[in-house]
Amino acid sequence: PVLRVECDEGTVAATALLPFGERLPLVRRPQSNLWEGRFLVPEGLADGRYAIRIVLTDASGARITEAKHFVLDGTAPTITPEALPPARSGERVRIAARTDSDVVFLTARVGDAAPVPLRWDAGAKASVGEVTVPVTRDTRAPIFFEAVDGAKNRGFARASLEVLP
Repeated sequence: PVLRVECDEGTVAATALLPFGERLPLVRRPQSNLWEGRFLVPEGLADGRYAIRIVLTDASGARITEAKHFVLDGTAPTITPEALPPARSGERVRIAARTDSDVVFLTARVGDAAPVPLRWDAGAKASVGEVTVPVTRDTRAPIFFEAVDGAKNRGFARASLEVLP
């Protein structure tokens, strides 16, 4: 993960004290007040919210310490597609799926068609979109779902649609 902290202009050094004992010197990004550092998560550290201490030093040498938190999320999102009614080739079909609350992007595609974004619908309590049933001789069309969460984990699911003659 990358830890980013925005600091006052007078900050000359920033260090993060990570909860597993590592001291991480942060580096200022050019022409900004943004300091960042990359670290490795120890194997076996559970997903969750962790406290860190940020130590900031100004030009006079004065130090200030702030408590911050980060969320560790190494789990792929789950996708639960809703059942689909049968449809004919060329028809538009509403599809819906439920996902984890931290999903920021969800798509579905039928067969080899382009992915279609699914958007949250509060009334349906699911993410929904419309796809076109492909023109095919097959009686089933595969639907592929992909979800991306805030930590950039990717989850996948499959469903199928009965294609009527």
